[in-house]
Amino acid sequence: MDTKNLEVVLKLTERCNIDCTYCYVFNGVDDSYKTDPPKLTPEKCIEVASYLRQASESLNLKKLQIDFHGGEPMLIGKRRFSEYCEVFNEVLGSVVDLSLAIQTNATLIDEEWVRLFSKYKVSPGVSLDGNKLINDKNRIDFKGRGTYDKTVNGLNLLRSAYDAGKIDSLGVLCVINP
Repeated sequence: MDTKNLEVVLKLTERCNIDCTYCYVFNGVDDSYKTDPPKLTPEKCIEVASYLRQASESLNLKKLQIDFHGGEPMLIGKRRFSEYCEVFNEVLGSVVDLSLAIQTNATLIDEEWVRLFSKYKVSPGVSLDGNKLINDKNRIDFKGRGTYDKTVNGLNLLRSAYDAGKIDSLGVLCVINP
């Protein structure tokens, strides 16, 4: 294990725009979302960035990756997302090799999100559990409808951006039920 690298998972939101049947937070035993703030505040973002700077300096870190997570992290909104990327780059960019990533269900992806990911060099990962039949069994919206089509639309926008060199990487995360 390389102790000079650190990866941090940062929940931007405690809410989600879909209702996966297997979600351990919203449909499981973890009900902390009921008492936790729904979104990371600007003050808390600055606090986290300052803490990570101090940790990077004291531990002599070489690389730091921040993975934006949720719920659905894009529910933070484009303006706030941009602000937070600016904060992390400003506070941490001069002391550590910083990279940003996001894990999303991709249903909210549009061209403006793609531009933000490109501008801040955010590496997106998309949650998709397989083909339409498999994905839509558990990854549903709050009306019980499958999310496959919206997710694939978002994934296709990201894939086009990757193919055009606008984003550096693109991943897919699957929950697999044997």
